[in-house]
Amino acid sequence: MKPNIRLLTLAVSFAASLALPHHSAANPLRILYLGQDSTNSTHHAHTLMRDLGRDAIWFDYTADPQVATKEWISKFDAVLLDAPPARFPALNAGSKVVSPDFSGDEAQWVANTKTKLIAAISVERRKQWVDFLALREPERREPSPTIANYERRAEPVTLQQPFSIKGSVERTQVPIDMHLELFAAEPDIAKPIAFAWDERG
Repeated sequence: MKPNIRLLTLAVSFAASLALPHHSAANPLRILYLGQDSTNSTHHAHTLMRDLGRDAIWFDYTADPQVATKEWISKFDAVLLDAPPARFPALNAGSKVVSPDFSGDEAQWVANTKTKLIAAISVERRKQWVDFLALREPERREPSPTIANYERRAEPVTLQQPFSIKGSVERTQVPIDMHLELFAAEPDIAKPIAFAWDERG
């Protein structure tokens, strides 16, 4: 076998799905976060991505009005606007826009933002999201004495167990206009160690 053949058999491929209906099946909620450079918006976006990602609420962030076209905005379930509305002229009355409220501690404003976002989406999308959560492979974490406990936590540090292919696909976020497609898996491929990423990740 030629040495470069293995590189062609990657576990997944990213394929453009502009022609596919975005909400054709139960899937995570997709939120567009519109921020503004030189403010705290990138920090707020990171916190929400970190804390709500496990709930299958996924965020795409931009501070560039030229990126946030009407066509692109329409692909998302809701928009979180953390910038002056005039900065993003493509927003219109039909956009499901939520204004964040960062009062209170971090846990409080994250919970409040989650509530507002879920309330902003359609009943149909909310049901699809709930169905997705119910059918999604659960995350399994087990205490592991082999993990160093540098923070001296009272409870043992847990180790996340590997997901199946299904579970991995369910938790891999790709750009809103793309989908994840499996084309090779074990035993056809084992221990891939080299990937090439384009400018879109």
